[in-house]
Amino acid sequence: MWNFFKDCLNLFLLRFQPLTHYRYHWTTMIGVISALGVIRYATTYMLLGKGAPILVFCIIVDLVSWLVLSATMNITLPRFWGAPKLPTLNFILVTEALILPSLLFIFLSADVNNALSFFLVSWRFWVQIFGLSILSGASLWKVLISYLVYFLVFSIIMMFVLGIFVALGVFDLQEMMTRIQQMQEAAGR
Repeated sequence: MWNFFKDCLNLFLLRFQPLTHYRYHWTTMIGVISALGVIRYATTYMLLGKGAPILVFCIIVDLVSWLVLSATMNITLPRFWGAPKLPTLNFILVTEALILPSLLFIFLSADVNNALSFFLVSWRFWVQIFGLSILSGASLWKVLISYLVYFLVFSIIMMFVLGIFVALGVFDLQEMMTRIQQMQEAAGR
């Protein structure tokens, strides 16, 4: 686990290693995805509601995001842009973990929490873009286009996952719409 956090720090500072360097035990992967799901839960409970099924949904969102982003980069960069076949699964995981410090921001004021969390999410994105570009040899534009493909595929898959959770009765779309309106009204004040 220590190597994982050391890799996080190095990536935060834009110190990249060859993709084969990023290898982690499956328990580390489960722990990181679970922690990311907890962060998502903490930031979306006002919209989605509270409870164990909502937490499971948030963990599934992060799991699907990680797997789809890794697969998309593994497919698009070599196939369409001529990059070598890349083992991106662990690299994407460790870059996704760059937002884990946002768990510490909960104790700060809402404005500071939001600003620091926004910085971490934005920085994570750029670390992934720069890292994938450097490690694959593809230009930034090619990696950004691959990211658009990821976004489309992820969105389609998540529509199906959300549909399953609605069908199971975990989410009430009408209640979610009411919460969105309440949040918009509160923001307008």
